[in-house]
Amino acid sequence: MKRAFAAAVVLVLFCHRTAEETVAHFDSPHGIVVDSSADIYVADTNNHAIRKITPAGVVTTFAGTAGRSGSADGVGNAARFSLPYGLTADRAGNLYVADTWNSMIRKIAPSGAVTTIAGHPAPQWSTEGGAGPKRFHYPTGIAADHKGNVYVGDGSEGTVRKITPDGAVTFFVRVRSALGMTTDADGNLFVANEEHQTVEKITPDGEITTVAGRTEAIGNADGVRDAARFHDPHGVAIDRNGNIYVADTWNSTIRKITPAGEVTTLAGLAGRDGSTDGLGSAARFNGPEGIAVDDHGNIYVADTGNHTIRKISPTGMVTTVAGEAGVRGRSDTHMK
Repeated sequence: MKRAFAAAVVLVLFCHRTAEETVAHFDSPHGIVVDSSADIYVADTNNHAIRKITPAGVVTTFAGTAGRSGSADGVGNAARFSLPYGLTADRAGNLYVADTWNSMIRKIAPSGAVTTIAGHPAPQWSTEGGAGPKRFHYPTGIAADHKGNVYVGDGSEGTVRKITPDGAVTFFVRVRSALGMTTDADGNLFVANEEHQTVEKITPDGEITTVAGRTEAIGNADGVRDAARFHDPHGVAIDRNGNIYVADTWNSTIRKITPAGEVTTLAGLAGRDGSTDGLGSAARFNGPEGIAVDDHGNIYVADTGNHTIRKISPTGMVTTVAGEAGVRGRSDTHMK
């Protein structure tokens, strides 16, 4: 009797644990951002949704409905996106989404209410100013500064546009490719320029300089400034000390650029795709595209080809936060 009871207890505990550990799934995640509460938000591109991951690893759909595309504003699951790519946040906790296939820029309040702040749900060549609707053409990268301005990489046009807090849309600078963008405390914009194979800095006045890499020189070399090489960098993030982190997509590595311009490989091994967790070069990624950093120096990566979200600790240890390597899906974490 005691043996049967013990077996039943083990079975109940096993089932309970399995239910709590149900793995959530993503489909080609791209943009990623982490807030001051350590909640992670992900543009789950092929699922047309924005997902949320709590510090405990619980995944929910924050806005949109996974697998349902559209262009509707609304609260939470009532909203619709179409292949959202870039994601950023402002100091008030609002999210901004480069809703790529809709050619729109969307805002998500902390309540989950989604509104369109610029663009129109059809690919249109861009327009600024005037009283009519402001158009975008497949926007991708997006970043917000401390003044509430939102910068958008207008994908097919090779430009960065600026949206002021009052909704005015203007041309900012011409950049050949701006798939990933971030800002620092001084309002400088940093761009992962995939076509140039460089990371570039743009001042608030629009002056562009190259931080690292050499124009159109593909490679995987560490080094200082133009001695370094990248292979189609997509994501870029910056920490409070001015270190820049790059999702070096086709090298399947995460790179670090110090304020002095020294480039090193933080995690992964160039040319070696995979999904292994581990320390530094022992870890493997598969075409990572989105990247974010929190106030404690933890780095979060949208490991796009693996359909997972990864975390790199300040010591360089890589772990998988959410998703299942190589498995596409749209499920949230189910708790029982």
